[in-house]
Amino acid sequence: MVKRSKRSVFSRSKFSCVKKNPYCSEIGCGYFSIPGKKKCSSCSVGIPPRDGLKYLALAKRFKQGVERRVKSVTISDEAFAKLLEGTGGELIAILKNVAKMERSMSPLRAAKLKFRASQVQPLMQGYGDCSAFNLPCQKEETINLYDKILGRVVDFWNLGLSDFCPTIRCYWGNYGDYRHPLKFYEDREKIFLGLLKPLLYCARKGNEEIEVLRKLDVVITINKIKNE
Repeated sequence: MVKRSKRSVFSRSKFSCVKKNPYCSEIGCGYFSIPGKKKCSSCSVGIPPRDGLKYLALAKRFKQGVERRVKSVTISDEAFAKLLEGTGGELIAILKNVAKMERSMSPLRAAKLKFRASQVQPLMQGYGDCSAFNLPCQKEETINLYDKILGRVVDFWNLGLSDFCPTIRCYWGNYGDYRHPLKFYEDREKIFLGLLKPLLYCARKGNEEIEVLRKLDVVITINKIKNE
């Protein structure tokens, strides 16, 4: 009987070593294919590929609209500059000015001032560990001074900019994942959910329960941003 020789591990066809195309085979689609298949998850179930440029333009308009609405519900740059006057950049002094201004705010709206990432960035030098692990519910005395300011930032996705330290980018800004318009648009429901954190914190006065009218104001604000 002829003895069969073992097949060499190097006897595979040279074509088996060719790297497969990772993109969807559907014409006009630029998404990655499902592992082991030729098409992406959308094209494989019959959803036609979209116009990439139109979709990107839609995403950009959406992100610009959200940031425009955020600007309308946050403090102006001029008012923020007044909070810094005479403080020498000391966080305690700044928060005292913040508390003073907040005492004059309407009891029917948010209890705290709302900021933007670009406004607070110069104040974040020396940031250490994050203390805000359950911001809307935890007691004020357990939140450090930096996080009391960051908790008021509505456009949290901009806290992922490289201008901030890695700790802030990680805990507060999703490490910049939502800076790109496409990712921002496709994960917009996560963005709206993420807005609850700063808006609920700003609706709460000290360690008190959030009043019903202020909860309603949070809902109205998010709906305005959604419909921008």
